[in-house]
Amino acid sequence: MEVSKKMNGFERLEKRPIKFTDGTHMVGIYTVQENILSAIIPFFSEGLKANDRCFYAASPEIISKVAYRLKDNGIDVDQAIKKSQLILLNEKNPLLRDGKFDARFLVELYRNDIDNAIKDGWNHVRATADMAWLINGEEGREQILYYEALSTKLFNKTEKVHALCQYNTALMNGNEIIELLKIHPWALIDNRLGENPFWIDPEPESYRV
Repeated sequence: MEVSKKMNGFERLEKRPIKFTDGTHMVGIYTVQENILSAIIPFFSEGLKANDRCFYAASPEIISKVAYRLKDNGIDVDQAIKKSQLILLNEKNPLLRDGKFDARFLVELYRNDIDNAIKDGWNHVRATADMAWLINGEEGREQILYYEALSTKLFNKTEKVHALCQYNTALMNGNEIIELLKIHPWALIDNRLGENPFWIDPEPESYRV
């Protein structure tokens, strides 16, 4: 399914891959993990076949499921990891600054990784992280909305990246979910994708704490 400004409402993805327009930052809100995995697996499978670098950060349990499902979709996961085309990260520390969630640190980390991936010859970067897992119980959680607003500014002007930040509703409060929808122009809610009617594109500084 091609994401376009002409699409209205939310459409069920089923097993079709997500195809972002370049520079799109999307929020994925899920109640059932399987629903968002059913969207991410074909999205990554397509990217790996198209010479894109793919990055996924989530719990060890989810990363194991992703690797298994990619193999089941005909992807040589071991080879993709060996040549650094596929990065599956199941620990938080590389994304934290001195053990603390830091919005600017993580956005700059992504900026550098995107630049390096393109310099290394990959066509695009497809990146997703389970942000609710990353910030759950971590110091600095209050920066999450600031981080997302900064990320939207970065990704929306970076043509070579397709980014999706995932949030488990069980680990977020209602106000956080509403604010997340204000920050992202597109939303994947469980397995339904659509243009986000709540998006207002707020300035990052309005969320700075």
